[in-house]
Amino acid sequence: VKVSSDVDGERSYYKFADALAAANIMYNPTIKLLADCEEAPGVELMISSNVKSTTYTIDLNGYTATLTRPISGTSTAGGENRFLNITSNMAVKIMDSSAEPNGQIRCLATGNAYARGITVTDGSLTLESGKLYVQNDAPYASNSSERVYAVVVAAGKTFTMNGGEIEAASEYYGWGVVGSGSASARSIVNMNGGVINANAYYDAR
Repeated sequence: VKVSSDVDGERSYYKFADALAAANIMYNPTIKLLADCEEAPGVELMISSNVKSTTYTIDLNGYTATLTRPISGTSTAGGENRFLNITSNMAVKIMDSSAEPNGQIRCLATGNAYARGITVTDGSLTLESGKLYVQNDAPYASNSSERVYAVVVAAGKTFTMNGGEIEAASEYYGWGVVGSGSASARSIVNMNGGVINANAYYDAR
């Protein structure tokens, strides 16, 4: 995984998490995948406060970053488990610059708890191309809570989809994009292109 900046130069890492950590202290960084990569289970990745940056780009470059989380016993935030969390006021863009834009971020979970793919706690997120796939493979149960949210947008924050694909898969409930808020501060979702597939296999027996 390569991290580059017009000001801070270029660095390479084996792990997506290490690349994110480095980008968090660089000026307007771009993270570019150079190969498929997989993170250790149970890691919540943060795009955190960076006084140098106003923008942050993840270029999938035709490859796949797989983030796994064994939800059972590792629940956070009231049972909602996050994979990638934008916690700073930056404009984050996900894109795929390859000729065949087949790159993906895959968030794979299992267990009786909620799973969030990308959470926009602060700032904004734009999907230009590539795919975000979020799955909880726990089998359906009558008391199931294995709900999947591909993108969660906090009140007053923004998600824009200009292209690409989002897929949320669960045997109970799967949501592509979820917002929140009140009359005074609502999530902002702009869909200008792309495809959202929310695949729920719920059986109401």
